[in-house]
Order: sequence, then structure tokens, then C-alpha cells
Amino acid sequence: MATGRGTREPRLVTGSRDLDECVAVAEKYAGEVDRDGRFPHEAIEALQTAGLISPAAAEGRVIAPVSEVCGIVRAVSAACASTGMIVGMHYTQLSALARYSAGNAYLRELLADVVGTQSLIASSTTERATGGDTGRSSCAVRPSGDGVALAKDASVISYATQAQVVLVTARRADDAEPTDQVLVACERAHLELTLTSGWDAIGMRGTDSSGYQLTATLPGDAVFDTPYRRILAEDMAAVTHVMWTSVWLGIADAVVAKVRSKLAKEGGSTARPANSRFYEMLAKRQMIDSVCAAVREEYERADGEPSFAAALRVNALKTIASDNLVEIATAGLDILGMAGYANGSPLSVGRLVRDALSAPLMVGNDRIRANSADLTLIAGR
Repeated sequence: MATGRGTREPRLVTGSRDLDECVAVAEKYAGEVDRDGRFPHEAIEALQTAGLISPAAAEGRVIAPVSEVCGIVRAVSAACASTGMIVGMHYTQLSALARYSAGNAYLRELLADVVGTQSLIASSTTERATGGDTGRSSCAVRPSGDGVALAKDASVISYATQAQVVLVTARRADDAEPTDQVLVACERAHLELTLTSGWDAIGMRGTDSSGYQLTATLPGDAVFDTPYRRILAEDMAAVTHVMWTSVWLGIADAVVAKVRSKLAKEGGSTARPANSRFYEMLAKRQMIDSVCAAVREEYERADGEPSFAAALRVNALKTIASDNLVEIATAGLDILGMAGYANGSPLSVGRLVRDALSAPLMVGNDRIRANSADLTLIAGR
């Protein structure tokens, strides 16, 4: 599992000078990353050097708790949302690997290697054949010599070429149902990626969320013992939405800071209508923050299979946070006027608004609301 990358000590330094320096690097290159649609190498390397890609934790934990990482993701996202999204998506995969690798020596060694080298883990859950439905797979794990093989036509894999590991969903076997999924840890040395579609989007341009034909031949132990449905219900769904929301809170923080700067300079009665709208922005940001904190705390307290109510709250977090972020960003643009609209202006929110527009699309809010309606009917509520 050698990566060729030197070992870096994972650290838990939220709010420290190290994090501030990483944020400064992310901010310095954010415009260039957005303009060129390129991976944020400088910011990610700064976070790796600081040990903040896979931060350590007290009391012998392998990785830091979700609440600590949220602070890192939010701070970085205020400077460069693409960088924050990459860190958040990586941590979601890292959390699943840490939680469900017990008893599997191969996966435990892989976890130690990823944390020790501060390498990235990417995710491949969408597939062209299933229309982006992450709860179903067309591809399947097949026996191959002493191990297994799989081939997946993935519609999106963010930062795939920059990751040491890609966690891939697939059917358990050729004769398995589309919903009988497993999670497979594909190391770079074991997989081949063929580009099938590029990434030239209006926002989150630095995440490099291209499409690939993924093929891999792997040791049998690369397949997680726990079914993917359980991993998703117990861990990934909550961590994903909490991490995404932390990115969106970072964007909201950046918009709020620009509006606050403008209103502070203007002052007086002429600013009162704008002040009122600014208050509404702050209230919406506080609502997102409060709902995120509640879901995060519930996840960290959970000691069993989540209830229907918990799943509904996770879904609600996503739709509430993403819808309100768009309203915050567009309200900020309205208040700032041409100063916010003009590229190159110190008060420009063009990138922030474009990044915010991705929020309702990841996964589509209509799909999440339909899923919540199904859960409500099943639960008889």
C-alpha cells in the first residue's frame, strides 16, 4: 500500500494558526481555481502538510469527530468552497472506512496509510445506467483469480485522479438485486480510470467532478463486510449532509462578511432597508447552523440503527440548508448591487453565488423530498 508520499502527522488544531494559514492559501488561489476549473493543489497541500486532511483526535480515536472537522471545512469553504467540499467529501469516506474496517486487516492497514500520508479518499456512488440513483447499482463485484474485479461507468467521481483510494458501490454479485450493494475500497494501484466526460460547471469548479469508466482488480478483502445500505443509514448519510452543510455555511459566512462590510461603511437611515434584509440573511444562516448542529449531535450520540425520524431529520437538513443558502447568496447580491455583481470587485460574490447554486442539486432536493415522503408513509406518520 505504499503511496510514495511521506508520512505526515495528523493533528487536531481547529482554530489554530495552522488552519488560518491554510485558509489564507485557499483564499489566495480561489479565484484562479474557479477561473481555470482546476484542482486546488495549493490549498490541499497546505492542509495535508498541516495534518488537517485527516485530523487526529484525543482519547485514542483514529480520526477526529465530525464536530471538529466541520469547523475546518467551514473555515476553508469561506475562502474556497471547492477546497472545502473536497475535504468534506473526503472525510465522509474516511469516516466510513474508520467505522467499518474493524476485523478486516486489509482495510485497517489502508486506513492507517491514508491517515499517515494525509491522502485523499474519493467516492463513486453514481452510475450512468441508474440515472444517478445512489441506492442502486448496475455494476457488480465478480470473482477474479484470488481476488475480485469490477467495472463501473461512473457519471461523476470528484477529484478522482488526486485520490489514493476510491470507495465504490456495486452489486454484491452478478445475480444480486440492484439494491443489494457493497462498498469496495479501490486503491489507485489497483484501478484504471478512463475519462468519459469532463467538468466545466458554473460552480464548484475546482472539485473536478468528471465522469470515468472505472475498472479494478482487487484483493477480496477490499470489499467491506457491512452492506452498503447499512453503512449509508448509520454513517454516510448523516456525515455527508453535515459536511455539505458545513461547506454551505462557509459560503454563507463569506457572503455575510461582504454585506456587513458594505453596510458598516454606509450606515445611517439610508441603509435601513438593507439592514432589514441583512438581518433576514443572518436569521437564515442561524437556522442552517442550528439544524446542522442538531443532526450532528444526534449522529455523534447514536449507538444503533437510525430511526425513521432520524433519517427524516438528515434529509430535512439537506433541503433546508441548500434552499436557504441560495436565498442568502442571492440576497447578498441584491444588497451589494453592482459591487457584488462585478468580477474583480472586492465585494464580488459571483463565485459564491455560483457555488451556492450547486447546493440544491447535490443530490436533487426533489428526490430527497420524495424519499422523505416515502419514509413518512412507511412510518405511518
